[in-house]
Amino acid sequence: MLGVGLYSLAGVYGKKDPVQIKRMIQKGILEGVDYFDVAPIYGNAEEFLGEVIKPYRSRVKIASKGGISRDGRPDGSYQ
Repeated sequence: MLGVGLYSLAGVYGKKDPVQIKRMIQKGILEGVDYFDVAPIYGNAEEFLGEVIKPYRSRVKIASKGGISRDGRPDGSYQ
């Protein structure tokens, strides 16, 4: 298993370029990446990843963490 964390989608390392990140994810899958780590606190990372991987969905696994809402408060809800 080869994984990529998508924390950078939250913008923590500066401005993000969605087109470049989409290309990175697609190229990663073609090169063997089969695991992605996301969380609601990463902004729209879950939704973004979901759209990008649609054609590759059977080839990858996704881990989405919970427990912290987008505004930083604890959130133990199912959503």
